Amino acid sequence: MRPLYDPWLQRAEDHLAAGWRYTCALPGGQWRLRLACAWPVLIGTRTLSRLRTSRVLDPSVRVKVSRKEVRSILLGSLWRLPFRGAWEDQFGRLTRREAEGTHTETRRRGGF
Repeated sequence: MRPLYDPWLQRAEDHLAAGWRYTCALPGGQWRLRLACAWPVLIGTRTLSRLRTSRVLDPSVRVKVSRKEVRSILLGSLWRLPFRGAWEDQFGRLTRREAEGTHTETRRRGGF
């Protein structure tokens, strides 16, 4: 299953990266538009990291980003918004975290 599944996850990640580049290209004064574009990208990135480490074929396993994590993403993006470097690094932080495999909650449940 992995040889078929991983390319689709990579494709989704590439689309999210394109969405993040678009979000960062928006004028800084358009902060509401930036946030409206950023939140789905950031939440989607976190979801993809969960999908990479969970047993997606097991119907008893729900792959979700918790409300606590969503709040953390929303609040974190709000305070980073005025600071260009911190704003642009949000997506990179999430993708680096995924690459390092620091999602212990989903790792404990096991992989495929």
